[in-house]
Amino acid sequence: METIHHNEDFQLYLKVLAAILIFFILVFYFFPDVPPVSRTREPKIEVQIQVSQIPRTQQIRTRRAPRSQLRMPLPGSWIPVEMEEADLPEDLELDSATGILANSEPATIGESSEPRPIVDVYPDISRITCNGQVKLLLEVSRKGTVVGVKVLEHSVDNPECLQAAIQAAYQTRWEPGSVNTFVVKIYRFKKD
Repeated sequence: METIHHNEDFQLYLKVLAAILIFFILVFYFFPDVPPVSRTREPKIEVQIQVSQIPRTQQIRTRRAPRSQLRMPLPGSWIPVEMEEADLPEDLELDSATGILANSEPATIGESSEPRPIVDVYPDISRITCNGQVKLLLEVSRKGTVVGVKVLEHSVDNPECLQAAIQAAYQTRWEPGSVNTFVVKIYRFKKD
């Protein structure tokens, strides 16, 4: 009797096995484009960061921007250069308007420290209406040309007046000196 019972279990086992096989054949027949599941893991990447001593740098301009346009220099036009350690006094107070040391005597080189204009250019406002004044801080190079302009304050409503004053400041020529200097220049406009 045991052989018959064992034979019936085996027959059931074969039927279940055949049903599972038919099931998988039908699944792969009707869904042939199922992407396979990848069980491989990507290798783990270990990152090591090493901190080293980075020297202080100073920016040096490599090319000159046109003076007729006021714009910020492009990041690619500056090259970092190693800078010497600055030996500056600690407790200095700067004037907020001009950026010059407060309560200090002006330094003199020779007879005069402030350069005098050789060619003083006034803004061309023939085609625009301007009223008010523009106060500029000019950086004058050793050659007597204006290499930087900063607007300290202005009371003009027309932005073209401000632009004309800045262009005139760049065109003004100064006496050459031994160092770059800073000069405050005021343009006053009164036109109807």
